[in-house]
Amino acid sequence: MHDRLRRALEELGIFGTSDPSPEILRQLYDRISCAFADLEQHGEVMEIAFAASSHEGEIFHENLKKKSEAKLQVEQERIRLIVDHALDAIVGMNKQGRIVDWNPSAERLFGWAKPDVLGCSLSSTLISSQFRQAHEDGLNRFLTTGQSTVLNQRIEVMALHRDGTEFPIELT
Repeated sequence: MHDRLRRALEELGIFGTSDPSPEILRQLYDRISCAFADLEQHGEVMEIAFAASSHEGEIFHENLKKKSEAKLQVEQERIRLIVDHALDAIVGMNKQGRIVDWNPSAERLFGWAKPDVLGCSLSSTLISSQFRQAHEDGLNRFLTTGQSTVLNQRIEVMALHRDGTEFPIELT
């Protein structure tokens, strides 16, 4: 038997009694009823407190999300400014070998405006025909195995200008 229940029954004089009086049973009923009312009231208070803390948590999460997004935008803008003002040509490609980034120095070097090359195949736009297959094989090997003979190195290759002329570039 629970300790509190035993004490309450002792206070009412019915702990260990086999035949409590109607008055004692009414007192017991009243106390049980009050206990349930207290529990109900505490439950409502807990629900209100939980709802309030949950709402505060949602507000905190939204504020944190907004700050993170703002910080990310600032960082992305900073990187964009660095890329756009770099003296070297910067060309980015995705897993499919499509051009996804192209800075003003790349426009000057290769002769293509950024809107004209975004989404185009890097190999057919910039790589001379004699090296295209090797480029595509290397990209596929990297995507399959994670191994590359070109990454993290500086190499000299022939590149293709918009007008079709080939010229040597240094690639990293």
